[in-house]
Amino acid sequence: MYYYYYATQVVHFYEGEDWKTWNEGPKDEKGRPQGWMRDWLVGTQNKKDGADQGSWNPEGGWFGTSCGRVGTTAMVLLTLEVYYRHLPLYKRGADGNAVKILEDK
Repeated sequence: MYYYYYATQVVHFYEGEDWKTWNEGPKDEKGRPQGWMRDWLVGTQNKKDGADQGSWNPEGGWFGTSCGRVGTTAMVLLTLEVYYRHLPLYKRGADGNAVKILEDK
């Protein structure tokens, strides 16, 4: 999950078709997205009734074993928020280089 969070930020910053493919998935023959990061994360959410409903199971890697259910759920939510709530500090200029949006005061 740690990787997915930061990779999602990088690809979001890169924008374009790469971002659309990362977030929504590749398109089928009719041009409809087939789902990837966003749909995969929502699909892995615990939907069974009980105390764990709405959370994500910890992964078996170092992050999941160190941070458990709460840490994994927090990281998934942060990953999902990149698209919906991420305030970009930079944008791509006409020359393709990063341009800072907010200047230091």
